[in-house]
Amino acid sequence: MNGIAFNMGKYFEHIHARKPFDICYTIEENKHQNSSNSIQLQVKEIRVVTE
Repeated sequence: MNGIAFNMGKYFEHIHARKPFDICYTIEENKHQNSSNSIQLQVKEIRVVTE
């Protein structure tokens, strides 16, 4: 499932390293001009999981 998370670049390295995290999201229709009206996750919050 595709998703988008605005202003959350500080989590990029953590996520890219495939470390665990929790997200809070809503499901929305992607109505971007270059897409074919698909469903995506709109990430509202990310919480890094510490073991």
